[in-house]
Amino acid sequence: MIRPSYASAYFNRGTAYLSLGQHQPGLQDFNEAIRLAPANADAHTNRGFALLNLGFADLSINDYNQAIELKPEGSEAYVGRALAYTVLGRDVEAEEDLARARELGVEQAFLDEVLEEVKNLFAEAAGS
Repeated sequence: MIRPSYASAYFNRGTAYLSLGQHQPGLQDFNEAIRLAPANADAHTNRGFALLNLGFADLSINDYNQAIELKPEGSEAYVGRALAYTVLGRDVEAEEDLARARELGVEQAFLDEVLEEVKNLFAEAAGS
């Protein structure tokens, strides 16, 4: 049992859930981590990722915005928000975030790979 005051424990378990593709329990742990430590930019980024993978791209943008506000040099939040914008068809905003991620050192090959994965994932979801 995780002690209620251990935000980092919830964060770490949420991250483990995400790595296993278990986005709903990850989301629950990130909710708790953020409740306990609202200034944790990485928790907002990861919750945004969980929301995006659960089909809530519009909601994920709120978390990515918060993460960027808390940690403007955090490239992961820019990449995540670009993916959410891509899913929503907001290509101009997506490209702005991709450009910022590149400025922060993210390789173009990685960006191309994750964009392709997201497009395929959501194309499959739309077809089912």
